[in-house]
Amino acid sequence: EDSNFKLASGDLNLTSFKNSYYDPQGDTLYKRSEYLVPGSVHTENKMSYKYGYLEIRAKVPYKEGCWPSFWLRSHNSTEKQANPDFEVEVDVLEVFGSKDTMSSNLHQQSYNGNSYNTSTSSINDMEVHTFENASNLSQEYHTYAFEWEPDRMAIYVDGELQCEWNIDRVSLWSYGLKANITGFDTTMNILFNNHLFT
Repeated sequence: EDSNFKLASGDLNLTSFKNSYYDPQGDTLYKRSEYLVPGSVHTENKMSYKYGYLEIRAKVPYKEGCWPSFWLRSHNSTEKQANPDFEVEVDVLEVFGSKDTMSSNLHQQSYNGNSYNTSTSSINDMEVHTFENASNLSQEYHTYAFEWEPDRMAIYVDGELQCEWNIDRVSLWSYGLKANITGFDTTMNILFNNHLFT
């Protein structure tokens, strides 16, 4: 039987494949899903992370319809255990169907009882990285890294600084975020996944 997760030669493969039971009029979400995608590889309720250097070496699809991502979010954020004000999401790597570009971002999320309100950082396009010589990009391994210090977060691509955020009230405000720094000193979960969209 097909599996979305396979370990082979020391590599973890996350594979999306066509759903043999696909029916756009199906009575379940499973049947209405044209492609089956792996769930997130994550550390929620297993391990959380605070401060230090974290990296992943991965071959990800830079292709139309693909949305691979390597990201972190406040510890057990789905259960609201982290803090009362803000949850933090750090997108180290996201590819929104691009053939040569990845994005990084920093979000604050507050919950008002009914829905999330999300603030997204903006630092003059530093959060976007375009690869040169991208003709074989989907077949290449690259190293994506996150460095977290009490007053700074930074993203690296193949050892080169991609973008960084200073974690203080003035800097957060200048990025378009709320100046409240609650959530930047709590542990976060690590996630890696690949979704498809049409």
